[in-house]
Amino acid sequence: MHKHSAICTHLNGIVAWNSSEKTWDCPCDSSRFNTQGQVINDPAINGLTLKENK
Repeated sequence: MHKHSAICTHLNGIVAWNSSEKTWDCPCDSSRFNTQGQVINDPAINGLTLKENK
């Protein structure tokens, strides 16, 4: 299991889980990320930041 930041790397919006598409979507700029945090729709060019386990 990977833990990623919920903050979009483009406009710093809080991404929301889209259960029908199985993606993390940013409401600010429509960037979309897959379950691994990788960009699947721009304008974001960087994936979600991987957080360290604590």
